[in-house]
Amino acid sequence: MFDFIIKNIINSFAANPKVRKEIYVGDANCNGCMVLVGNGINVSLRASDLIELNDGFEVDTNGEFFADVIERL
Repeated sequence: MFDFIIKNIINSFAANPKVRKEIYVGDANCNGCMVLVGNGINVSLRASDLIELNDGFEVDTNGEFFADVIERL
């Protein structure tokens, strides 16, 4: 299972920072899926296997972004 982030659901990841298996962000075979972490948004992504940041992913100078691939015990 994997999660694919597009602009409409980035806020749900900000509100629910659970560890996922794989996360793909941006325009991977999505034809224009832009993701902007904008002013006042704080996003933390945590995955056990993979986080892939693709074209169309952007963090505004006033946005906060953290990504971490961790090993599950």
